[in-house]
Amino acid sequence: MFDTPNVAAFHVVAQFLFAKLDQTRAEKVFRDCLLPEQITRDSVFRKQCCSWLKEITNKSKSCLPQIATSSLLSPAGPKFIHLMYRLARYVMIENLRKNSVDSDVSFAEAVNETPEDMYKAEARCTVACNKLLQILQKEDIIIQEYNKKSQFLIKEIKQIKSEYAYHQQELLKMKLNDQNNNDKIERIQKVRSMWTFVVDTLTSLKKEIEIVDSVIEGHVDQYTLAGIDVNVPQLLADKVESEMHEVCTGNLYEGEKLNFLTVIQLLNEALRILRDESCQFKSKQHFQDIKSMNEFQNNILLNLKELR
Repeated sequence: MFDTPNVAAFHVVAQFLFAKLDQTRAEKVFRDCLLPEQITRDSVFRKQCCSWLKEITNKSKSCLPQIATSSLLSPAGPKFIHLMYRLARYVMIENLRKNSVDSDVSFAEAVNETPEDMYKAEARCTVACNKLLQILQKEDIIIQEYNKKSQFLIKEIKQIKSEYAYHQQELLKMKLNDQNNNDKIERIQKVRSMWTFVVDTLTSLKKEIEIVDSVIEGHVDQYTLAGIDVNVPQLLADKVESEMHEVCTGNLYEGEKLNFLTVIQLLNEALRILRDESCQFKSKQHFQDIKSMNEFQNNILLNLKELR
């Protein structure tokens, strides 16, 4: 971390270690040093750290090297790393001393004391190494089991995803099939309705079909177009006959055959006359005049009958 100058890391490590020593004092001392990127506050932070380190150095058994404010200006190098190591050791021992209050074993003194019997020290070190090895082995077993379970779960997740994708495709196919079936049913219904309409149309045109078939087969004399059953009002007939020379462009019969063009022209003229006559009788006043004239003519007719 401190092979090269690292001011940000120095701030973090120093605040952490001093907070472990005294949380309240650390918050009070470093409350104005929350922004270490500023030069003025960085200098204040270095002064506070230097004064606190000197206070620790003056205590007995601190084993901290002598420092100056300028030594913290560039936090890097072997001397600075050794200073951080000694400070961390001092903080650990102080914490052990606090935690061992009111107990029979003094951890802090045991750490600081030099062992008298090297054989016992080596034996204790061997026991500690064995315990640490057992812990690491258990941790390795747990990690291996965790990796196995994680691989198994990953395979299960992949299998579930593949099954989910397969079922999604099947569901999509079922929806498409249902839609196709519905479309097929709709098309069948449309064809049936169209066929019903065609059958009804052919049924209604049965007589016309017979006439056309007779003409095609040569039975022309079987059907004759005549106006025997047609009743035409005399007034309409007189008016059409009076205006026939103005409207018609040909004779009704040509070569002993009926001229359909002249018939259609006569029919159109008759419809026009009916339309004009109906337009004249739309107003109620006109009907009232006709009614009064009808009554007047009836009275005259009665008087003539009496005179006769």
